[in-house]
Amino acid sequence: MTVALGVSILTLYYLVRAWSEIFWKKRPGTDNDEYHPVSPAHRRQMLVPTVLLASVSLLMGIAAEPVFRLSLLAARQLLDPGSYISAVLGYDHDGVSG
Repeated sequence: MTVALGVSILTLYYLVRAWSEIFWKKRPGTDNDEYHPVSPAHRRQMLVPTVLLASVSLLMGIAAEPVFRLSLLAARQLLDPGSYISAVLGYDHDGVSG
């Protein structure tokens, strides 16, 4: 248990270091002192997908039962492809063309 905790803490540490190197590091060959303000219209355009994705995530967390039922239905259809085959090929379950 202690080893797993230690490994997970080290993994988290290295992921945070990689994140800061990749996303917060100044780009080489550019003047990083420039400030480019974002217009209000562009800010709204960036806000819409963020709010939409956050709302969908929150809704999936709150109303997990319908998503779970849909997942179960999809899994059943994947495990029993008979209805799909009959719908595509035009056969009923007895093998007679309909």
